[in-house]
Amino acid sequence: MTSEDHTLRLAQGLCTRLCHDLAGSLGAIGSGAELLTEEGGADPEVVALMADSAAAATTRLRFLRAVLGAPSGRGLLPHEAGTLLEAHIATRGATLSPALTWHVQGRGSDVEVRQRVQLLLNLCLVVLDAAPRCEQLMVEDAGGATATIAATGVDTPQTTPLDGLSTGLTGAEHHHDARAVQATYAGALARSLGITVRVDIEPSTLSLHLGTTDQ
Repeated sequence: MTSEDHTLRLAQGLCTRLCHDLAGSLGAIGSGAELLTEEGGADPEVVALMADSAAAATTRLRFLRAVLGAPSGRGLLPHEAGTLLEAHIATRGATLSPALTWHVQGRGSDVEVRQRVQLLLNLCLVVLDAAPRCEQLMVEDAGGATATIAATGVDTPQTTPLDGLSTGLTGAEHHHDARAVQATYAGALARSLGITVRVDIEPSTLSLHLGTTDQ
């Protein structure tokens, strides 16, 4: 394991720990909202807001645990990941949530499948950050060497996430911009797995094409 791989695994472990610690507090808020509903007397709109906010935060935390944590937990089998991504999109708060098409098949060992699915989810976040108002997000991976993530109905993509992805893919030195750090992580993750990512920008479409370094 290289020093960079070790750093990635350390970051994943820290994220796993953070998500684990936060999950209990969010669960307590949700339980508290249920108790207030059962006992009555509280403003129902306030209780509903508490319950909905706790549920949305739990959904996002579960997604981030799968995307940024150690690739050994729940949510990284292909069918699970599609469900997680769809739920995450619904909690983003955007006026228009993109329709999701998720056609992903696993290939290889359990570890290899989880690592690849985790990368796909990370790259989906990059695309959503670069094209937050896209109309559709499509993920196609038939289990071969290549895969495609495409957003359609896109205005001019935001460059910061794409620049961060490029930095991670090349291993260049970078400043830790909070707006690009996840994209930089996604690029570094792809590089550690021997996967290349090509960015294509066409009218109304932003696409990421995955391949392998030996192609």
